[in-house]
Amino acid sequence: MPTMPDASEMRRLADVLALSPDYAAALDVGSGGGWLADRLLAARPQSRVIATDFAITAMIGSHCRDRVGASAAALPFQSRSIDAVFCCDVLEHLPDGVEREACAELRRVAGRWLVINTPLGEDLGRSTIRCSTCGRLFHSDHHQRVYQLSDLRQRFEVDGWRCVAVRTTGWKLRYLFRMPRRLGAMLHFGWRDRLVCPHCGETRFPLQTWRQRLKSTVTFLNNGLTRPFARVMNRDSEVVILFERSV
Repeated sequence: MPTMPDASEMRRLADVLALSPDYAAALDVGSGGGWLADRLLAARPQSRVIATDFAITAMIGSHCRDRVGASAAALPFQSRSIDAVFCCDVLEHLPDGVEREACAELRRVAGRWLVINTPLGEDLGRSTIRCSTCGRLFHSDHHQRVYQLSDLRQRFEVDGWRCVAVRTTGWKLRYLFRMPRRLGAMLHFGWRDRLVCPHCGETRFPLQTWRQRLKSTVTFLNNGLTRPFARVMNRDSEVVILFERSV
């Protein structure tokens, strides 16, 4: 059973819904546990909401009846056939070539509206791990890239699409400095339970005491030094953008 959303996830879902346009049919791409699809259906019970995910078993917790196993880069729907297409916390996970194809597919399938949600200006170094087996670096949530607002507008403001609303969301962050990926990897800054190396499949990642203490020290110093400036330094971790097809 998928894990229940935490407070920051609930805020993110609420902000996605706040930018949600009117629709008779909606598509949630990369639905995962179906939390967004269920809320889209609850908000408009008379609408049709389709949940898609690469692994259809990931949607087992969803109450959405229409579930389709599909890649974001190859959506099995006709062009402009869905009023509103939602793609939330998906694009950052995709390899470069697949991500470009997925952006084109989202624009193709959406009839009038696109709602895109990704991390905003993420510090990848703070979620980086070095695999002790193959030696390669990876993100603990398997994120592939950093998005700024301009990056997302460049990808989607084409073929008659335009940005009509932006909202930041997620959890609050404040960092004294951006974490170099090699330093983050050395400290296992992205360590958490149930890690899997995407390169070799390794699942054993013990967090040595010295790493844990050094990581805690860096975090303590960052929080202490930035706390007096929290009002100006705090920023939201994610962004939600509403695009409209104008032609």
